[in-house]
Amino acid sequence: MNSRADQLKVFFLPFPVSGHMIPMVDLARLFAMHGVNVTIITTPANALLFQKAIDRDANSGHQIKTHILEFPSAQVGLPEGIEYFNMITSHGMSHKLYHALSLLQKPIEQLFQEMTPDCIITDMFYPWTVDSAAKLGIPRLVFHTAGYFSQCAASSIKQYAPHLSVNSNADTFLLPDLPDTIEMTTLQLPRWVRTQDGYDQLMGRIRESERQSYGAVVNSFHELESAYEEHYTSITGIKAWSVGPVSFLNKFSTAKLIELAHGLDASSHRFIWVVRQKDKDQVEGWLEDFETHIKESNRGLIIRDWAPQLLILEHQAIGGFEGATAGLPMITWPLYAEQFYNEKFVTQVIKIGVPVGVTEWRQWDEGVTEWRQWDEDAREVVKREEIEKAVIFLMGSGVHPAEMKN
Repeated sequence: MNSRADQLKVFFLPFPVSGHMIPMVDLARLFAMHGVNVTIITTPANALLFQKAIDRDANSGHQIKTHILEFPSAQVGLPEGIEYFNMITSHGMSHKLYHALSLLQKPIEQLFQEMTPDCIITDMFYPWTVDSAAKLGIPRLVFHTAGYFSQCAASSIKQYAPHLSVNSNADTFLLPDLPDTIEMTTLQLPRWVRTQDGYDQLMGRIRESERQSYGAVVNSFHELESAYEEHYTSITGIKAWSVGPVSFLNKFSTAKLIELAHGLDASSHRFIWVVRQKDKDQVEGWLEDFETHIKESNRGLIIRDWAPQLLILEHQAIGGFEGATAGLPMITWPLYAEQFYNEKFVTQVIKIGVPVGVTEWRQWDEGVTEWRQWDEDAREVVKREEIEKAVIFLMGSGVHPAEMKN
């Protein structure tokens, strides 16, 4: 690009839930760092979550900005400032938030018409944007926060319904038409797949809009998922670009954190644990007590908020982690969404993971969403003994980490 006049103008439309919004904002920043003129469409409360980072990028000379749309809180009966799903506390608020998002469709489409971007990149949960882009004659790219494998696995289950052929929810079945032999149980599938509820209809609209899109941007990289990258493009019929990994937020409930802490401690292996400073769990006192204990035993280190992640992961003393980009084996603890698919990829395809033992898909822990049901008492919490066994196995009692990485 020879001048700012030649810059591509790309609009980004993130979905207001942390696990989708944070990766898309990071994607938008990445585009801006490579010379693209970027506009992120958002609302006032959502902008507060990442505006400082955008301002820093802009002050560094990158062409990136937010375009703030007024959020129709009063129209739908939501309290001021409740503009993303991590903040809602009831089913009623969830419905109102979805209603508010639907009311934003017209002003967003009007913005597209007035500012004439060269391309729009939107979250999968805005299927209507494919028609908006078509009217303007510009490409719409869908952004997937999850990798290719989970898309392919979900497509296999949708097309072939292998879970309907087993006798019980705990019986295993094979996922047809995938490059690898993958086994799952019905309990590991999202609830909307098992029950065919209204959310399944939304997923159908999302899949159709995906096929009509110019292409997809996927939070992955070619070296990790080359076979599934090719399989994805063959089953969707669209182009795909691997741009990742970009960040992802995955929060645990207090009960899960406590079991994780004591499981790490009981494993007798030294560990580093990064904990966000604002976590409510710290107020309850257990984390401070645990931190005192591990200091006395000289077995672990708790780091508050930010840590030099790459520096830590690349150190030769590190034997395991919860991510693949540093070439380390990991323990898998799926919770919701596509995370059981991710576990199958890690444990059955690239074979660098040890399952911690979760057997059933559950609704999202943090916040309440349209598809969440009130089953707090039935939530599966992995016990510290299972975590201890997984850590010991990962760190050498079973398969040596170097063997797993190969």
